[in-house]
Amino acid sequence: MIMTNLFKFKQRQRSVFVQPSISSSPGSPVSGQSGFTHRKSVHVSGLATSIEELELLVKLPKETHKKDWIAQHAIEFHENLFLLIDSMKLTSDCTEMACPCMTGGDCYEYRWVDEESTNPQYHQPTSVSAPLYISLLCDWIESKFDDPKAFPIGNERVYPKKFKEVVKKIFSRLFRVFAHIYHRHGQYINNVGVSAHLNTLFKHFVLFTREFDLMKKEEYTPTYHVLVKLFGDAYATKFK
Repeated sequence: MIMTNLFKFKQRQRSVFVQPSISSSPGSPVSGQSGFTHRKSVHVSGLATSIEELELLVKLPKETHKKDWIAQHAIEFHENLFLLIDSMKLTSDCTEMACPCMTGGDCYEYRWVDEESTNPQYHQPTSVSAPLYISLLCDWIESKFDDPKAFPIGNERVYPKKFKEVVKKIFSRLFRVFAHIYHRHGQYINNVGVSAHLNTLFKHFVLFTREFDLMKKEEYTPTYHVLVKLFGDAYATKFK
């Protein structure tokens, strides 16, 4: 039996509908995030943020460690996406009956695999419902964030050799959630009035992944039609 609130996660500290002012200087710890550095919050308004503004937001600030910057954004994109999912009550539309597979388009099915899972079934790619996939993903990502070997803490933190590999998998799997929402729940997000916020978060997300080479270009394909609508034909080709 899958728990009712499949998309519940631990840290619901902020709202995606607010752009707080953060005065932390490059290299200074950010409250509540284990000493990661931050220039600006990735929490942006979904109503009036230009591509140019988002491009500036993803740039690595001077005197900020690149891996710190990527780690901080992995945490915040995860929190932002699941805050938005919770606020729009996606569980009422994304059910096992409505979404028996985790799809990102008619030709794309995302299967769950976790070689370290206590469930041997998931040691090989396994077809699961979208709600279960998203629930498993949330737990898996939080386990990585809670593991100091994957996301080190403290002023003298040293990132593991496989940090880029782990963080790329996190971003890739978060992207699949965006792809599923756009493919299967587009009308729903319009009806509940959160499309502008989702669009801005997605634009910020894909610009960040492209800036730091966190996804393969072919991974963007399921949402290329969305990228064209959000960025225009010419700009969207940067993701091909």
